[in-house]
Amino acid sequence: MLEHKAELEAHLSKRSGELFAIDNEVLLYDVTSTYFEGEAEGNALARRGYSRDHRPDCKQVCIALVVTFDGFPLGYEVFAGNTHDSRTVQTIVDTMEARHGVVGRVWIADRGMASANNLAWLRQTGRRYIIGAPKAELRKFAAELTALSGWREIREGIEVKLARWPDTAETAILCRSAERRNKEQAMHDKFSSRIEAALAKLAARIDSSSKRLSAAQINRQIGRILQRNQRSAARFQITLQAADCPAGFRLHVEHDQAFDDWAALSEGAYVLRTNIADWSDEQLWRAYIQLTQAEAAFRIQKDELRVRPIWHQRADRVQAHILVCFLAFVLWKCLEMWQQRSGLGNSPRTVLEELARIQSHDVILPTHHARRDPPALHRPARSRSGRATRSARRRAAQAHACRRPRTASRAHRLRPRKNQKCSADFSANSLILLNRHADSAQVGLVARHRDFDGLKLEPGQAAGVGPRLAREVGGKTAGRGINSETSVTVLIRQRLNY
Repeated sequence: MLEHKAELEAHLSKRSGELFAIDNEVLLYDVTSTYFEGEAEGNALARRGYSRDHRPDCKQVCIALVVTFDGFPLGYEVFAGNTHDSRTVQTIVDTMEARHGVVGRVWIADRGMASANNLAWLRQTGRRYIIGAPKAELRKFAAELTALSGWREIREGIEVKLARWPDTAETAILCRSAERRNKEQAMHDKFSSRIEAALAKLAARIDSSSKRLSAAQINRQIGRILQRNQRSAARFQITLQAADCPAGFRLHVEHDQAFDDWAALSEGAYVLRTNIADWSDEQLWRAYIQLTQAEAAFRIQKDELRVRPIWHQRADRVQAHILVCFLAFVLWKCLEMWQQRSGLGNSPRTVLEELARIQSHDVILPTHHARRDPPALHRPARSRSGRATRSARRRAAQAHACRRPRTASRAHRLRPRKNQKCSADFSANSLILLNRHADSAQVGLVARHRDFDGLKLEPGQAAGVGPRLAREVGGKTAGRGINSETSVTVLIRQRLNY
């Protein structure tokens, strides 16, 4: 299938438009990574880089995925594991537009793609985009953030404001979120508390020292403390001041008021940039927020469809593994959209769990040959009066006596437990029993014989199955009395409730 990857993506895009009326004019683009188990020495794309899976010890590949505004996947590309997000933009844009067209396309990406070269290339080629900007770009809009006018609440807890980007003709969308403000404030407080506790412990050790300490060693310890708590590291100004004490210096800590002022202004705020001039502020914000569809696609592929980790070592098998996961995600989204249109929610996992409870099993029942002919299927010869002949009755009685007595003990061993039900880990031997008590299973028996046709078994009726039986037997029975040398295929059509 790898040779036909481009044709598959184009076909799926066309079919999704026919089935679900999906609009692919607005495309959401994001990059993730998936790691390898093993060295993957035969794969040139396997490299160590920034791991979204928090596995920097493993080699990885990067996957760039493009989805529609509704989250339906259009295509993907695989890059080396050490590829920066910004270096994938031009390749993805050219590839997707070659397959799906160029007219009216709007590209939406996060701040990892917002390099100066990419933005300049998008503007020069006439493409429209909405891209998140790095947090540091907010300082260019300190005046707009401070001003109380111009903000509009588009949703509860969300405010937006349009401004002009200082260096270009782009539009800046300033956004403030109350939930995000509370989250960032809590993170600053948490890291500040950790730094203060660690510095207090270090200061106490310096004060209690009975010998001279190395200032370089103390500075390295301070650096490690700040590195582990980078979000609030800029809030502290730490110096070692000379003092008349055994250590030779004391630890002096001050809070940077400028950091606190900027944090109070910027917590919960972020900025987007776009060259679209005919959309409202609410349309621009809602389009960018749809990037959560691409993030959700990555979560589903990693958690539900097992795209990670990759156990394959050869490059072609790695590509095939990712392609299969992509096609599985297409089916996942189709099921989700059918659910939505049928009013059944939007959780394919629920449907799959319900379907998983329907089970079909092949149960092999070992049997033992009692006579040359199967006694239960052998019809005694009849006299003209309609009664069975004496010799026929004698042969039937002898066949019944030849049955092995261990059937009862076997049935006793296989007796079902109380309240046992059919599940994913059930034991077939406890469901299909060789005695008359296990007659609540709706089963179908397929056996083979050369002479008989159309026989029906009643519940609890004895049935002998010969080695050359060629017929179908159906009924509500668990196969009591099967005692010949053959196998029976049993299809469990409903759950058992003892």
